[in-house]
Amino acid sequence: MISEKRQNVILQELTKKDFLTLQDLVDRTGCSASTIRRDLSKLQNMGKLQRVHGGATIHQNRVKEPKLSVKRTQNLREKQEIAKRAACDIQ
Repeated sequence: MISEKRQNVILQELTKKDFLTLQDLVDRTGCSASTIRRDLSKLQNMGKLQRVHGGATIHQNRVKEPKLSVKRTQNLREKQEIAKRAACDIQ
């Protein structure tokens, strides 16, 4: 299997699962562990995944969304002011 195809398989498998072990990737591609390690390093350098101990996870660029209970209390005064102004506009 050529490297581009292997790397695409790795990325496709990682989109299905949050984490895959090195052995999972070896089994899915039929390639050696050293080949998979090279591919993981290359994909990590490209910013497409994150290597972790024993395998890889899909690269997370997203900022985690705060819990709703936290969001409710953030900027409470500003939210109340916006609500008052909106209520005046509706009436």
